[in-house]
Amino acid sequence: MKNFFNKNKYFILVFIVIIGMIIYSFIDYDKFVKNYTNAIENTISECKINTIPERQEYCDNILKENINPKPGFYYNYFEIYSRLDFLEYGLFFIVTIPIIYFITKTFKNRHIIYELTRETYKKFKTNLFKKAYLYSLILPLIILIILVATIIYSGGLTLNPYYDQEMNDIVVKATNPYFYVTTIVLRALILGIIYANIALIVSRNNHNFYIAVILSYLASVGTEIILEGVIGRLIFYEIFKIDSMMIYINIVNILSLNLEKGYLCIYLPLILILVVSTFIAKLMYKNKEKLIIDCDKNN
Repeated sequence: MKNFFNKNKYFILVFIVIIGMIIYSFIDYDKFVKNYTNAIENTISECKINTIPERQEYCDNILKENINPKPGFYYNYFEIYSRLDFLEYGLFFIVTIPIIYFITKTFKNRHIIYELTRETYKKFKTNLFKKAYLYSLILPLIILIILVATIIYSGGLTLNPYYDQEMNDIVVKATNPYFYVTTIVLRALILGIIYANIALIVSRNNHNFYIAVILSYLASVGTEIILEGVIGRLIFYEIFKIDSMMIYINIVNILSLNLEKGYLCIYLPLILILVVSTFIAKLMYKNKEKLIIDCDKNN
């Protein structure tokens, strides 16, 4: 048991903290739901016995809508996730910090030289990428935990038009919840690998842990600016007059699922970013001799 904890302490500590945040968010949201649903139920009850002419039209509309006071899955998920929206910016560090730590430790302490006496460079490189991509699974696992908890809280993938219409989101109107849940998890998986690729690319030439963490974050910000500001704004919007591509090509907001341009836009841009970042990461580790020389420079 002690050995298991030592090997997986990062995963365990992260999930303890995340689970704590999720539980707190659900408790806070549940208080809001109870107060809100009680208010709706009281309004409906008052309208049923209302004899005030000035409120007749209002009450007729309320009773006609036959409102279900309990929110559905979509509304619950967006409200709960909004209470955890700071995670969108923290998730990058949660994924990349352990990757950067073990890579910089391996290179800075020149462990790679000893590793290559026992295995081929190809095997070393494969194990390095495998470990990095294993950490990338943290992102979809966190999103999956939030989704499953919301489904249980909602009593299933339930819908409630009264609440859903308030969100003004095409995904609510055009997507069934099973597709939505699957897509959110797949997008989180792809983004996790993209984050891992950024960490791999930056750590290749920067063997100082703290510098690599800062540079990785700056690289992600720079990538986001290029994707949304240059490609999304200047190219798609200014030249092709496509005004919503910035939603699809960002690498921060996992919930961007606007279906206005079709299902292809949900997957294709992220997959292209994944392919390009993976290609660059693989290219960075292609030259065995140069990597060894760079590691030898570390004192």
